[in-house]
Order: sequence, then structure tokens, then C-alpha cells
Amino acid sequence: MTSLIKEAKEFTPHLVSVALHDNSAFSGSDPYAIFETFYLKESYGVLGFPTGVINRDEFWDRDNITPQVMEVAGKETSISLSINSQLENRKLTIDLSLISEENLQNKKITIFILENGLVYPQVNYLNEDPESEWYGLGPIIEDFVHNDVLRISLTDALGDSLPEINALSLFEKKYSVDIPTKITLENIVIVAIISDEDNKAMNAQEAHVGEFKQFE
Repeated sequence: MTSLIKEAKEFTPHLVSVALHDNSAFSGSDPYAIFETFYLKESYGVLGFPTGVINRDEFWDRDNITPQVMEVAGKETSISLSINSQLENRKLTIDLSLISEENLQNKKITIFILENGLVYPQVNYLNEDPESEWYGLGPIIEDFVHNDVLRISLTDALGDSLPEINALSLFEKKYSVDIPTKITLENIVIVAIISDEDNKAMNAQEAHVGEFKQFE
């Protein structure tokens, strides 16, 4: 999936990716597998990894990834999100703002904390594919760098219910969490997702700690 996500991001900046870790094929245990992984796998009927889901709704076709992503990436939406955050010691406070051109009902908000730069062995499914950047690196890449790894969910992984929000009314909500020492603060990414009653993503936004992300 790393190669597919990298390829997709070369075609569009409007892509927010969240990487879930499951028990690994070579050791039976992955230090980055958390409860939300198993919850989301069950919710979406994922039978194994690697698997990709676009907009929390549609499985990725590995042979058709770019057209699939481009059909939805950057697509206009009536909902706009802004993220701001502050870090004091290891307490992270997130200020989320939302505004919509239409009345919102039965919508949900998901807030994830991701981490980049995690070095951990990775099974190399493309070791024998001469067209892959991982070709010939061995069946297991020992120093593989994992990015966008889901570390903490501040809400239900499928989203907490939002109240009814009138059109053009500003909705604001504050979240806070103590970041465990096993997570490197400089590598944190905050992700916010608005989804409908069927769990389909309507908009997503990401920001680094301390970065003010304007409405988009």
C-alpha cells in the first residue's frame, strides 16, 4: 500500500491517508496494531492486509488506483474544516472548526492522531516484481519506514455523532489528549474526517502539531 499511496499523492495533494497496522505475517505481532485496527477491519469486512479503502466507502483496485483516487480527490464539498492545535509538555489540545453551506444532520466527526517515521520490519510482497521500488530487497525489509500510522483515536473510529448544524453556522469543538512517551511529538499528524450516516467520508483535513490549517 505504501507504493500505491505514494503514487496517488504524486497526482493530487488532496489526499489524506491513514495507515492501520495488524498482526504481521512474519512475527505475529505488530507494536502499532491497536484496537481501532480490529474494529475498522470488522466494520468494513477487511479480510487481510494490505487492503485500501477510499473515502471509507470503496475498496481500492490496485490496477486502477490513480483513476479511482482522482475521481474523488479534491472534489467540491459543502463542508469546510479548520484545525488548530497547541502542545504543552505532552498534552495536545486540538481546536476543530467546521462550517457548511447546507444544514447538517446525522453527520459524524472522527479525530485521529497519526505518526510518521516509524522504523519496523515489513514483509516485502513486491520482492520479485522488477517494476517495484522494493524489487530485490529481500522478503522482509528490516528498516522499512512507516508513515501515517494510526496511533490514537480521540473519537469512535467511525466517528462521533455531530449535533444538527445550521447552514453557515460555525461549529467548534475542543479535544485534548496526553501523548504517550512512545510517540515522537515531532512526527505527529492530526486528521479530522467528516462522514455521513453510512460512514462515507465527506471531507478530511490534516495538520501538524502547532500548524493552523485554514478552512478547506
